[in-house]
Amino acid sequence: MHCDWDLPKPCVVLAAEKRITSSPMVTKNVERIVKLDEHIGCALSGLLADARQLIDRSRVECQKHWFAYDESMPIESCTQFTSTMVMQYCDTDTNDLAPMSRPVGLALLVAGFDSDEPQLWYLDPSGTYSRFLGKAIGSRSEFAQRSLEAKYRPEMDANWAIELGCVQPTLS
Repeated sequence: MHCDWDLPKPCVVLAAEKRITSSPMVTKNVERIVKLDEHIGCALSGLLADARQLIDRSRVECQKHWFAYDESMPIESCTQFTSTMVMQYCDTDTNDLAPMSRPVGLALLVAGFDSDEPQLWYLDPSGTYSRFLGKAIGSRSEFAQRSLEAKYRPEMDANWAIELGCVQPTLS
């Protein structure tokens, strides 16, 4: 694959594989990259049913922040809010939300720009979050992460980052 787009530098690239498990499945409903706010995107890996409520509540929180402070919600704050929801779902002592009988089956990459600075945050199923320059999640993440670690360069342009995000694993 070759990309030749005029994209800004610096940038954040989210790439996802839309795996179809059944040929009659309607692929329109299988979204792995979603928009949380005008400046925040999110890539999902895991159970989409678990993702729907987290995504919807995070979107509402971004809008509440806008109305309360007349500014976009910082990406780390959005990630922290989502992390708190994940931890509350599994906490039997929390009265706000009904606890789930299992951990959330979902990992997230939350990405966007704060003050023209690109940010990428990884949120694991336990609710722990960390900032990364490049991160892969999902069933083939080991291959993708090794590729990122080998080929990522801070000076790479957006086209190079997109090509790196579209690398296909070779099956052996």
